[in-house]
Amino acid sequence: MMKKILYVLFMCCLLVSLLSCARKQEDTTNQWDAETSSTILEQGANWIVFSDNANNYSSGFAVYSDEGDEVFWHETFGRDPEFFMISGNLLRVDLPAGTGMRHTWFFDLEQGLVSPMYSNILTIGYGKVAHQPLDMLVVQNIFDVELFYAEFELDSNSWLDLSLDAQEQVLFMSAFRSVEFIDENHLLVEFYNTYGELTQKTFELRAG
Repeated sequence: MMKKILYVLFMCCLLVSLLSCARKQEDTTNQWDAETSSTILEQGANWIVFSDNANNYSSGFAVYSDEGDEVFWHETFGRDPEFFMISGNLLRVDLPAGTGMRHTWFFDLEQGLVSPMYSNILTIGYGKVAHQPLDMLVVQNIFDVELFYAEFELDSNSWLDLSLDAQEQVLFMSAFRSVEFIDENHLLVEFYNTYGELTQKTFELRAG
């Protein structure tokens, strides 16, 4: 009989403890919402997507380092950002920008580093990003151009096929069919030249 009483008392204490923890978590979330006048729409380990309760047309996302410090905030204007853990502590965020285009940021969550904003990302690898601003191919260190930056001009032709998905549209708009790192020092590119012919070229990655 005594064992049954002790078991019932133990279960009651456990239930009270669990309810207390749940209430504490709920209170913390409500306090954050109240202080910022925002509602959390989506949340990950190092990021949140939120809307402004005072303005139905205002929304944004914030990224936090592994230490919990806010390292970035950006308004999304109602568009849905996408979050990808690339490897280790490297987070990629894509934000649609219309007509198949998207803006991209990278975050080193361990060191709290934030990359520049990129458009027309073609590929990433070995700590570098290949992208196409205007009419040239640029390869640079994701976070610091002082570590690596190189430009390559192509005799290429650009067009847009709206039947393609967003990533394929970026490739076609930039005339690139495929872009990939062979290794740390070489980039293989397939692109359409001004005659519409598919051309393949390997670039040696030397800063300058």
